[in-house]
Amino acid sequence: AELSRKTTTIVQSHDLSTFTSADGKRHLYSVMEWLDGVTLAEHCRQHAGPRPLADVVELLRPVAEGLSVAHQSGVAHRDVKPGNIFLLDEGGAKLLDFGVAKVAAEHEGGFAATAGNLTAFTVGYAAPEQASRQLGSTGPWTDVFALALVATELLVGKRVAPTDDAKEALAVLLSPNRRPTPRAFNVDVSDRVEAVFAKALALAPDDRYADAGAFL
Repeated sequence: AELSRKTTTIVQSHDLSTFTSADGKRHLYSVMEWLDGVTLAEHCRQHAGPRPLADVVELLRPVAEGLSVAHQSGVAHRDVKPGNIFLLDEGGAKLLDFGVAKVAAEHEGGFAATAGNLTAFTVGYAAPEQASRQLGSTGPWTDVFALALVATELLVGKRVAPTDDAKEALAVLLSPNRRPTPRAFNVDVSDRVEAVFAKALALAPDDRYADAGAFL
């Protein structure tokens, strides 16, 4: 709801409250804006094939801007993927689903490691630190990795990370020699562009752009 007041590139939350049902139980509810269009995942199924870099940048620009606002507000999405990017019929895109978002603890000075042994993530779009706590905590840099991965997928024209086998996916994710940059999939990009992707998709969080605004 707070982010909705700061940017329209994130799906808008109109109301958050509770109601009491006939059996006396209280229920939480959320009222969100109605969107006409399809998710990026569905769009890619309908329109398969590689896209030019300029088109990819333009398509993902609103998502990066929305993430940048979230990051500046101390919120990391942590589940950026085509299924959570919505393409509007009227043009533009919005970021959906902050269900596993993480809020920076101001008293801890930032995004400290979350408690517990499990980390929520989508296989195929996870950042390395979501699979291995040894790499550090999740934060805006986690979203940078996922957004860069989505961008690579659009440039290549197909899924770039294995998802059928979780062990295989994690092995690729955590390999320092198998970074999913455009040139790794034979996409012809300039040295400068490849370097941007290499930084965004670095294994160590500290080696990446600090937030989505910097990546954009």
